[in-house]
Amino acid sequence: MNLIFDFDGTICDSIPPSVDVTNEICIEMGYKKTSIKELKKLGIKGLIKSRKIPLYKIPKIMSIYRQKIVTIYEHAQPFNEIGHVLKELSGKHTLGILTSNKTEIVQKFLDRYNLKYFDFIYSEKALFGKDKKLKKIFSKYKFKKDETYYIGDETRDIEAAKRQELKTIGVTWGIESRQLLKKSNPDIIISKPEVLLEMQL
Repeated sequence: MNLIFDFDGTICDSIPPSVDVTNEICIEMGYKKTSIKELKKLGIKGLIKSRKIPLYKIPKIMSIYRQKIVTIYEHAQPFNEIGHVLKELSGKHTLGILTSNKTEIVQKFLDRYNLKYFDFIYSEKALFGKDKKLKKIFSKYKFKKDETYYIGDETRDIEAAKRQELKTIGVTWGIESRQLLKKSNPDIIISKPEVLLEMQL
């Protein structure tokens, strides 16, 4: 089986400092600040809608975010048990990462915590563009869609994977609540990384 993971909120617990950076940008651009509680309830798409942020501003916001976010990964840590789970999964499956984060940041993080279990890392700069990158991954690696899961913590990522007809696993230890993840209709929703080892993947 091929398992494609999101990074932030799925492997890396970067949520609290990410919210701090988001709030810096909100202040700079004149928008109301947010909180972890609000983000879990609304998600990124819901937050954009609630703040009435025009879509044309999103690329600029993402660019600023990517510049500011670099330093937080010096202190961010993996979620509990994710290292053990990835090690076990890598012995049976092909593992990859698809993220909107920078590839070099992800690689340094994986090296720091010795999480060297991935066959590839792909970065997608656009906030809502992972379906196109998934298509490129399938073209390069010749994956079969019925033999591939996408694993992530946000509805936007689950929806992107479903547009490519992939099996999807939503995780509740990240940025979005179980109730919000349900709206994207993932095939499975799990609350602990260890559950991945109990599944018949």
